[in-house]
Amino acid sequence: MPVFKLPNNLKENKKHSSKEQIEAEAQADLARAFPMMVCGEVQTMRLALNEARNLSNPHRAEHIHSRLLPIAMRLKNQGAVFGYPLVTDVASHLYNYIQSHKIFNKIEFESVYNDVLTLQNILWKRISGDGGEEGRRILNQLI
Repeated sequence: MPVFKLPNNLKENKKHSSKEQIEAEAQADLARAFPMMVCGEVQTMRLALNEARNLSNPHRAEHIHSRLLPIAMRLKNQGAVFGYPLVTDVASHLYNYIQSHKIFNKIEFESVYNDVLTLQNILWKRISGDGGEEGRRILNQLI
């Protein structure tokens, strides 16, 4: 028989805080890993754009739509979940921009390319959260 026994309510609090701590640590680990997890996806978008650069419309538009839209959608959905809402905002802008264009001449192409470079920059710099002042500057450039 134990000499000292904790009351049940103290046991539950200890177990509860430990579970919360484990969840918080897991979330922090995922937030740290997120840029590395999706950097390859952004590089895939850059490669697809480099391939598209040599195509003429409508093949260029088809290539951009088929290769970039699925990735932009994933980034749009994942960014905020992993603590990178700025990634979500930029990916959402990119997704909507591509969706709304059927032809990608020089201006449209450069706009898409700049959004992809912006995503790459956010991930390389690990700009989490809303990005503060730099995040506001990035969002203002998208408008």
